[in-house]
Amino acid sequence: AEWRLPGEQLEAIGDDGDLLGEIGLQPMRPEIPAVIGQVVPGEAAARAGLRSGDRVVAAGGTLVKDWAALVEMIRERPGAELLFEVERGGESLDVPVRVGETEQQGRKVGRIGAAVDIPEGLFDEYRTEVRYGPLASLREAVFKTWDMSLFMVKMVGRMVTGQASVKNLGGPITIAQSAGKSASYGAVYFLKFLALVSISLGILNLLPVPVLDGGHLLFFLVEAVKGGPLSDEAMMRAQRIGMLILLLLMGLAFYVDIARLLG
Repeated sequence: AEWRLPGEQLEAIGDDGDLLGEIGLQPMRPEIPAVIGQVVPGEAAARAGLRSGDRVVAAGGTLVKDWAALVEMIRERPGAELLFEVERGGESLDVPVRVGETEQQGRKVGRIGAAVDIPEGLFDEYRTEVRYGPLASLREAVFKTWDMSLFMVKMVGRMVTGQASVKNLGGPITIAQSAGKSASYGAVYFLKFLALVSISLGILNLLPVPVLDGGHLLFFLVEAVKGGPLSDEAMMRAQRIGMLILLLLMGLAFYVDIARLLG
């Protein structure tokens, strides 16, 4: 079936990001219990003594329906002190938590540095598996590789022109963390991650930077236009510049990784 919204209704939609809610639709979402899976060392939850496995029953005198309700409550109370009622090992405990704060889109929101514990099999009903035959699989693989390659080229271009943040970079630390996380999800997800890394390395290797394959292709193009090979001195200077660019890029990637680790 197909429905169309009149233009005047679209003009009335607000800019708060809740597009579906504005037109009267409620997406299907699973209710995730307010159980803490991880706490970030040094942040509000860890300082208050909250632990992995704690189930938050109430906060600030208000019953907590699910994890989404808890997150919303915390986000709306930066810097406040909330009394958490938690269940731990069959016992009920009262834990005072001083909510931390961070800035998002120009306004302060609360955070406590805790991650949710996702029950096993929670999203099974939201997933489907698509299988292709040998020839169809080859075609889909080529199209997917092409799409990802174009996306990465665009991202590199946006970072160079300042349209995208360098925080999108990932160095060895981020790659190792992502590899471990994807492997914990299963072999299929790990293989997808390896394919993504391989495509990324392939695109980076084709950048027109001396010492990379893309740099050699650039030299061939220059020689074709010039009608002869470059001098040894020019080649050496280009190689040094290429090494400097790579070292700067590696340093930036390590810096972003470490900054991400430190929050």
